[in-house]
Amino acid sequence: MRNIKIMLEYNGASYAGWQIQPNAQTVQSTLESALKRFLCMKSKTIA
Repeated sequence: MRNIKIMLEYNGASYAGWQIQPNAQTVQSTLESALKRFLCMKSKTIA
């Protein structure tokens, strides 16, 4: 597995925080979903 560093800023008003939570849209779940589509593989986010 390859390591990739991503630095990002976001307006969290539309999210229920950073960490993945059941039944809530979070920054981490949105980022991991986008990375899965882009990389065609599941990724592990460490914050």
